Amino acid sequence: NATFAYTIGDIDEYSPLTITATQENATVAVNVEDAAAPDLPADVADYITRNWSITPSGFANFSATSVGTYLPGDVVGNSANVKGASVNALMEWSYAGAAGAANSVTGTIDEDVQFTGTNVYRRQPIKVFLAGPLSGSSMSKTLNTKNLIPTMSPYDAAVTVLPEVISGANIVDWVKVELRIPANGSTSINTYSKFLLQDGSVVDLDGVTPASFRDAPADAFISVNHRNHLRVMTAANMVLGSTPLLDFTLIATPTFGTNAQFNNGVNKAMWAGDADNNNQVKYTAGDIVSILNMILANPSNPFKSLTVAYANVYSNNDIDMNGDVKYTAGDIVTILNMILANPGNPFKSLTVAIVEQ
Repeated sequence: NATFAYTIGDIDEYSPLTITATQENATVAVNVEDAAAPDLPADVADYITRNWSITPSGFANFSATSVGTYLPGDVVGNSANVKGASVNALMEWSYAGAAGAANSVTGTIDEDVQFTGTNVYRRQPIKVFLAGPLSGSSMSKTLNTKNLIPTMSPYDAAVTVLPEVISGANIVDWVKVELRIPANGSTSINTYSKFLLQDGSVVDLDGVTPASFRDAPADAFISVNHRNHLRVMTAANMVLGSTPLLDFTLIATPTFGTNAQFNNGVNKAMWAGDADNNNQVKYTAGDIVSILNMILANPSNPFKSLTVAYANVYSNNDIDMNGDVKYTAGDIVTILNMILANPGNPFKSLTVAIVEQ
């Protein structure tokens, strides 16, 4: 390999770039622009207003490490989060080899790109089922059909979307993805609000794009959480993007803990029924009481009938996620089915809880 230094800048602002690549009978042209790169990611928070156009020519197989030096005044946001990033002619972003240091960004490139510095986005497609709305290999989107899914994430009030994003997609509900180091998160936990589609795909806030994670660590335990289901997590830490699909719905996919998901013999799904959000599913207390209290507090149920549903509501007590909370059917039955299906409860005791792993 050979390293080439480009001593360039604009007017009185010196912003050199170095390229380390296989030495061939080829050329690399570089230009610098005192402006942010085009088409920055929608939720970018930290970036530089400087980019280098890098155009290789004549290489049999171009791959290079680029290091760009920027000025302190180029930084928008927090410079600690700014790492090397490149965007090609198709407006596809890459963060290969992304790193950052004082007033410099580093990245690996393999084509004609504009090189700059932004937050790092690591993409990891994920698939997971919720047992509550699951039927066969698809989940009901009744909450969406009834326009009950809120535009603000139930996990982060700062995360909001337009109503048409939800109504225009096959969205089942919000989920929270955690990237944990180590498994208990004692070193760090990065959390992200995402959408879950009917086929189990976890997607970004546009309702379409496979999940990506801003400022994510290179590797972590990946956990998917839902407001009334027990979480599921990878059995070990994994490099984000190292597999085309992290599929928690497959029976063969290893997960953290023991009996971490409901197994219907065809697919796995997150255990349903954590109405009181205490990381357990119980039939004789807790979750059942939470549902009962809601039924009794229903303004449309003045005679406190246990057969009257609390209708058209977005609630943790709606275990089967059909928009109605019921005590004598539906939600209670879903919890009962979970308790009876628990491999850790071989004698089918109604008092044995399912505990989050």
